[in-house]
Amino acid sequence: KPNPNLEYLVREYEEFIEKVTDFFVYEKLCKGLKFDTDYLSSKNIEEFSLFIGKYQQLENFYDSGYFLSRGINDSNDTGFTIHTNHLDSLIDFLGYKNNGKNIIINGNVGDGIGEEMKKGTININGNARDNLGCLMQNGKITIKGNSGDWVGWLMKNGNITINGNVEHAIGQLMVNGTIH
Repeated sequence: KPNPNLEYLVREYEEFIEKVTDFFVYEKLCKGLKFDTDYLSSKNIEEFSLFIGKYQQLENFYDSGYFLSRGINDSNDTGFTIHTNHLDSLIDFLGYKNNGKNIIINGNVGDGIGEEMKKGTININGNARDNLGCLMQNGKITIKGNSGDWVGWLMKNGNITINGNVEHAIGQLMVNGTIH
């Protein structure tokens, strides 16, 4: 049976992912993106994260994290679970500008997780690539696996805990906060 909540998110996503080509286009698109918050429950966003795999062949699929993060930030709910363990392609920028939400990510993620995060938590049950917690203002990121380069780059405050290894460059130009 069709799910109108998922159908709404899919329509919005298809329009978004067709247009987004980089960060600057994303910022411009976000100014015009007006989600109907009735569709942004944590359950709907979790279901969408399971559905999104059919778009992996798109060249800019990695930018899907911007879309998911915007939906999470605009939602009235506070706790979210995102599934990436079924994906072959990694999603970047999950938790982008997190404004106090508690996000659990089951699976591996790409670059920029928790970038410009203001508050809240991100728990990653997997590995992350580069720029974990980049420009982070506050909050807490915990990763059960490994991370790539530039963890906490330009971090202003907050806490990052990595239970695996980091490739290089931890806390470069970091102002405050802790990285374990």
